[in-house]
Parts: sequence; structure tokens; C-alpha cells
Amino acid sequence: MTGQLLNVAAMSGRPTRPEIGMVVLQPTAFCNINCTYCYLPDRSNKHVMAQTTVSRLFSEVFASGWASREIIVLWHAGEPMAAPISFYREAFATIERLRLPSVAVK
Repeated sequence: MTGQLLNVAAMSGRPTRPEIGMVVLQPTAFCNINCTYCYLPDRSNKHVMAQTTVSRLFSEVFASGWASREIIVLWHAGEPMAAPISFYREAFATIERLRLPSVAVK
């Protein structure tokens, strides 16, 4: 049955290998909204993700051979501006520096 499923996937034009089309990052756990349903245990921690983490993550994504033609970067946090704008500028500059020519990052 598995062989049949793989053949159907190949015939349908869907990729038969894993593809990374979205990367979700949480630049900081800090959130000042304090929703009662929030699952984050450390919302008062203002530590911001190190740029070396962004660099290593995207180095590995691009080296994996699994990068889709388009990768969406989704910043997951309660308050998007809890991390400074400079963090996002530097992160996207890092991603752009590492980006493969065949991959668009949005």
C-alpha cells in the first residue's frame, strides 16, 4: 500500500521529498499581553534570540536540500514588537546573505 501511495504522490506532481516552505521562529518569549490561555511559561523573560541562532538555522535549512522555492519566515510571539526592529533587520540580512539564489524568502 505504501508503494501505491508514493506512486500516486509522484503522479500527482506533489514533491516526493520533504520540503521546507515555512520557518517559524520565536525571537523572544516576552509578552506584555498576559492572555489567560497562553501556554508560554516564561512570558516575562526579555531575552532575544541570538543572531547566531538565526544564522545556524538558515545555514542548515539551505544546506539540507529541502528548501522550497519560497520560504515564508513566520515570527511567532505574543507582541511582534517585543523584539526590537533592529533584531528583525539583522535577522533578514543574515538570511539574505545565506539564501540560495533559487529560493525566495518572504
